[in-house]
Amino acid sequence: MLHRVRIYNPTPVAAKCLAGAPGQLALGREDGTIEIWSTRYSLFCVNIFDTPYKCVEALAYAESPHEKKQLTLYSTGIDGRIVRYNSRGGTEETLLISGSPVWCLEASPSRRKLAAGTEDGFVHIIETNQDILVTSRRLQQKLVGRVLSCCWFSCETRLATGSQDSLKVWDLEKERAIETMQLSRVFKKEQALVFSVVVIEDGRTVVSGDSFGRVIFWDAGTGSQIQSMKLHAADVLILHATGNEVYASGVDPVIFKFFRGEGHWLHQKITQMHTHDIRAIWTEDDRLFTAGVDAQLGVVHLNSQNLHFQRILPPSYSRNIQTHENLILLNYGASVELWTTLPKDKIKMLVNLKAPKSSPFRYSTLCRSSFAVANDRKLMIYKFSLSKDNQLESVEKVYTTELPETCPLQSILLSPSGRRLFCAFQDGRLQMVNVAEETIETKAMLPATPITCSAVGSHLVAFGDVQGNVSLYDHDLKFKCTTPSSSATPVSLRFENDRLYVANNDLTFFEFCTKSEKYALWSDNCLKASAFEEKLAQIRKSMLSADGINDIVITPTNDVLLGFEAKVFHVKKSLVPADLKQGMIASPDFLNAVKLWRHHDDVAVCEISGSQLVSQLPPILKKKRFV
Repeated sequence: MLHRVRIYNPTPVAAKCLAGAPGQLALGREDGTIEIWSTRYSLFCVNIFDTPYKCVEALAYAESPHEKKQLTLYSTGIDGRIVRYNSRGGTEETLLISGSPVWCLEASPSRRKLAAGTEDGFVHIIETNQDILVTSRRLQQKLVGRVLSCCWFSCETRLATGSQDSLKVWDLEKERAIETMQLSRVFKKEQALVFSVVVIEDGRTVVSGDSFGRVIFWDAGTGSQIQSMKLHAADVLILHATGNEVYASGVDPVIFKFFRGEGHWLHQKITQMHTHDIRAIWTEDDRLFTAGVDAQLGVVHLNSQNLHFQRILPPSYSRNIQTHENLILLNYGASVELWTTLPKDKIKMLVNLKAPKSSPFRYSTLCRSSFAVANDRKLMIYKFSLSKDNQLESVEKVYTTELPETCPLQSILLSPSGRRLFCAFQDGRLQMVNVAEETIETKAMLPATPITCSAVGSHLVAFGDVQGNVSLYDHDLKFKCTTPSSSATPVSLRFENDRLYVANNDLTFFEFCTKSEKYALWSDNCLKASAFEEKLAQIRKSMLSADGINDIVITPTNDVLLGFEAKVFHVKKSLVPADLKQGMIASPDFLNAVKLWRHHDDVAVCEISGSQLVSQLPPILKKKRFV
């Protein structure tokens, strides 16, 4: 039997910006966190980390100064700094370019330079191919008002910027503006703010989106207006160009596509998949990614029939839910709540632990008698006891320790007995905390980071990383083995007796025997089957490559339940993966399923109510239905 639990009600955190690289997508949120998503095969979140100054207004990928043909992530925000990150999400270099906020950040076509526009009206050009970030140019002609948007020309000697009531085209070699395009005001007392600008058709055309809902096409050579279209009911916040096509959206969360017709520009309505403002758009292959105030990541499949789209909840929702049999630990950041699902007719809360206002809880883990929480500074372990009728008898803090400031945590896991806690750090170190003896030991290093998933069994602990490794250690952190190498990335792990079940982002699913240190027979047969790749390709196509696996449960009948994005699938191991689609047992009304776990002989799924999420968002844009 499949039970539904609807007690988790997190606060949505708006998305502010997107930036892409081959196989990767970076998303910045309003609370200063950055999510790194893998776009190969199914879409899943690889890493989540904080910006050092808790603010992010824009993101960009540019060339790494350390490795050729490798891209590095950069961010900026209201603190006036450009921040460079390493592959693990750690801060590598910072550069203060202004005492005022930086509103836009754009990488050049060669990815060797960055352009940043500031509140005080200057444009900074930053070289990225050096170990130390250096501002090579600061355009001296001060604009009237702040620089809200910018975009490079393909020649990299020119730059288009948008500000208040105007656009400018800059010659970077001469360090001056060579063209100025003035925008007319709809209302005399309201400025026309150019929130987004893109350059298309090999630099011949500049496109702007402004606060009056207009998308305007300009001749880059003469500065004259070619065509103006007002399709949006409010501000156009984002334009995104791919080839000679332009996508536009904003406060009115409708996505339009603009393309060249015979002598003029035409438009097509793509979809309206978000309830609130769309602040960022990115395209890769046939997928259009969108993000905004409703906190969800939208995916539109442009080549699919009827432009199929999906809404993906923030990955922190599923990571902040820890379960063990009839116990549920919910991490809200400001507090954690321990709930029990027994008796079955009434779910009740056992513990509500508040976090310090300046240090919200980032990580949590749970076993049958203990739970642990960690913020940026401390790791704390609490032990609780329950009576036979499931009443809370006691709860006490049994262990606390300071965490290193230089290297953040990535994962914490309690052993089933609660005697040991395993910590994985951003630099790859593994630590084991002996709760009874109150000692900490560092005994192992992960082969790669960041960690994408982890699991703990009665005798072993496993970590999966972004390079496709799944490493197994005993509870003393002595290395045992790794699963056979794979080009896919593990996204979910689950121990069941002496078996480890591994789900990958390419929708493959395997069973690994920890005693013999090899795949189970049916997994080997799948890998050796000549038609395996063809069947897998059909599954990926039918899943539209975005319904990624996010959880695994092994039922008493030795069948497998796979938690997909908003769906639950029932799979018999002998049929994996050929009959994956035919094994669906849950109806598509699992719109916000975020966690799946074993509940005695039954299975439970934690859902988030869509109406509760919407109720926590600001009011939507009101439209006049009748004139």
